[in-house]
Amino acid sequence: MVKSKKIKKLPKKQNIFKRIQSNFTNLTSTQKTLIIISLIIIILLSALITLNLGVKIRFLVLDELQINLKPLQTIMNTNQDSFQIDFDISVNSFRFCKTQCTYQIKDTYTEEIVLSNNLTLSGDKNFKQTFTLEKTIPKFGQQIYYFEIECNNIKTFICKTNNVQKYRSSLITINYDYNNQTQTSLSNNKYLLSQTQTQILTSLQNQIQITQLISRINQTIPTNSSFSLKQIGPEFNNALEQYKDQNFTKSLEILNKLNIDSHQEELFDLKTNINQYNQNIELINFAHTSTFNQIFDFYNKTNQNKSSEIKTIYNSFNTSTFENVLEIQNTTTIKQTLTLLNTTYYQDKILFESTFFNTLDNYYALLSKTKSLEKNNITLCIYANNLSQEVTNHNQQILLTNDPLILKTLEFIKENLFTIEENQTHLISHNDTFLKLNLLTLKENLNYILIPQIDLTYCNTTYNLFTPINLNKINTSLTEEPSLTTQEIKQPNKFSCIFQNCSVMPEKNPPPILFLHGHSFNKDDPPESSISAFYNIRQKLAQEKIIINGGDIDHTSANNGFWANSNIPLGLSATYFYITYYDINLFAQSIRKEEGIEVYSIRLKELIDTTLSQTNSDQVIIVAHSMGGLVARNYLNLFGEDKVQKLILIATPNNGVEGTINNICSYFGEQKACNDLSKDSLFLKKLSTYKPKLPIYNIIGQGCENGDGVVTINSAKLPYEENYKEYYVNGTCDDLMGVSFHTDILDPNKYPETYNLVKELIE
Repeated sequence: MVKSKKIKKLPKKQNIFKRIQSNFTNLTSTQKTLIIISLIIIILLSALITLNLGVKIRFLVLDELQINLKPLQTIMNTNQDSFQIDFDISVNSFRFCKTQCTYQIKDTYTEEIVLSNNLTLSGDKNFKQTFTLEKTIPKFGQQIYYFEIECNNIKTFICKTNNVQKYRSSLITINYDYNNQTQTSLSNNKYLLSQTQTQILTSLQNQIQITQLISRINQTIPTNSSFSLKQIGPEFNNALEQYKDQNFTKSLEILNKLNIDSHQEELFDLKTNINQYNQNIELINFAHTSTFNQIFDFYNKTNQNKSSEIKTIYNSFNTSTFENVLEIQNTTTIKQTLTLLNTTYYQDKILFESTFFNTLDNYYALLSKTKSLEKNNITLCIYANNLSQEVTNHNQQILLTNDPLILKTLEFIKENLFTIEENQTHLISHNDTFLKLNLLTLKENLNYILIPQIDLTYCNTTYNLFTPINLNKINTSLTEEPSLTTQEIKQPNKFSCIFQNCSVMPEKNPPPILFLHGHSFNKDDPPESSISAFYNIRQKLAQEKIIINGGDIDHTSANNGFWANSNIPLGLSATYFYITYYDINLFAQSIRKEEGIEVYSIRLKELIDTTLSQTNSDQVIIVAHSMGGLVARNYLNLFGEDKVQKLILIATPNNGVEGTINNICSYFGEQKACNDLSKDSLFLKKLSTYKPKLPIYNIIGQGCENGDGVVTINSAKLPYEENYKEYYVNGTCDDLMGVSFHTDILDPNKYPETYNLVKELIE
């Protein structure tokens, strides 16, 4: 009996495959083709769906576009009226996306766009271009240009962009120096200014002083020239100001009109007049004294010839005006004559008074007085007046008598008694028959003689010839500082020309504004994704001429020149995600995001130091968003407040984050920074001990539940009382995660309240 073989059963899958294979074999070729095509289509559709979903997730999670622009700050020094600058532009985007960009260069002085263009870029290509720009400022100094580029991805089936606009800007600072022609004009101008200043000071410093002194007595000394002392100083100063203002041609024109040589001749004439005037004033002051009035008074009573002589001399210089004073001639002779008169006056006066006194003695005897005069105890005129009164009393008594003898005697005396003359010792003529009378009888009858009155003209009448005047000598010595002072003729001012205005470069610039971003939403995004947070605010502030838009700080482009040297503050965005270092003696930077806030604060110090050195400033103003506020506060805690004028916080989690936001932070963001941001973290506990002295302004968002969707109101508030203010901005969260207000609060178009607060606080 033959044993049958056992048939081994195939596995179930193999059976299915066998059946499919058997069935597929039995199909016609057309059917087979259709099945293969269908399978390919299914596979392709599945791949496309998977790819599309992946792209959507990528565009949702990652920043879809970043613009790379070099350089970010450019400083050029030139003495030419045109210059060239190179720019290198590239984008980081999804490889299947193309990016369209519009760029422009704006002249901040004329406020015009000098060139603009469009370009299309892909992720593996960059754009390099050299631009030629022309000088438009009217002076030599600093001119600033903005290079601005705006890009967005082009939406396609593969490129799932939302057409979000991205921006980047660059600051171009051009320092124009003098060209050869201007340098020659400058040197000539400087030399002529120095020479002219020396000539003016040499020839006019006394003249200016004289003018000031003459004005005190409201008089002028006439000169033959039309030259005005009041003009030469201002004219020179005008030339100097034109020089400082770089108007060299105008300055030279003014200087050439100042003929200093002719002014020196006029100054000599003026000084001659002054000297002559001073000599004549000395004469007048010598003559116009009470002594010479006494001299004239004396001779007018005692010697008419001499009084007439004095009057003639007086009339030759009797004046109270400068013009007449200058016309006085023979001053030396006149002064000698007056001096001689002064000497003889005292001699004549002594002789006259002695004779007059003797005459009064005779009158004393006529009155039968026996007492001698006390010359040392009584003045002559007082004595004469008293004696005259006694003569009057004596004569009145005689006229009242009726005695015949007395009457006969009076009649005789009336006919024969002479007026008392000089040196006469008797009263009656020698030929008179009355002398035959007995001398004794005569003496007995003296009491009955009428005595003539004493001439009191010398004592009772005063003659004043000179009218008192107030003429002072002009002091030609420099008792006051002249109005034109020596100053070093330095190089003319350099100007900063912006917003249609040129102003002298300040010695110190106002504090620059440092805009500091917050925590990166995704650790895989480059720093440029974060640094763009303040672009709209910064651009709007520049449009309103509140700041100069300085772009983003690039350490590698920093040098010894100033990014801007102006009275308008410079606004700069900064990121603490870069670490700087030297590589083969060149300054370089590299991305280091995986750090905590402590490290970010140290990098902020580098940013602040670089900013101050590049802006000629002593302090910065920090405007910080979200975690950037914690970075800034920790910087102040670590390094002090000397270099920061004020701190403006926007949506900053000062007390940390918690809940869902805290839980998802480390999924996307950097772990160390998320740990520091967590509520009750060691970092926040250490930071809470810092008590600021500088002003801190805290802008808090509200409206998304209990805050801005990321930071709650309680988390944002700070416990400070002094130098601290809070402001609230209302908003909404319209995204799926309910956090959009936290970033939208920086958008001036959506929330102008934030922009207006920042504008107010930095001004």
